[in-house]
Amino acid sequence: MFQVSVGQCFATPEQVKAELADIQSVPCDGPHRQEANAVVDYQAPTGVQGDAYPGDAALAAYADAACAQSFQECCGCR
Repeated sequence: MFQVSVGQCFATPEQVKAELADIQSVPCDGPHRQEANAVVDYQAPTGVQGDAYPGDAALAAYADAACAQSFQECCGCR
C-alpha cells in the first residue's frame, strides 16, 4: 500500500484497469492528472456494527461524497 499526503500531485494513467500498487508523485507546478485534497477514514453508517468490508459500491459512494465535501471546504469553486 502506498501513502498519499494532502497536496501531493500524481501522474496517473488516463484509465485505470486494475488496482494500482503504486502511483508516481510529481511536482504540482507541472503536468498532472490528480491531486490529493484530503485523506479521510471510512466511517460506517449509523447502526452498522463491526469493521467488515462494506463492498465496492458503498465504499466508492462514501469516498465520492467525502472527497467532494473536502474539496468544497478546502478549495471552493476554483
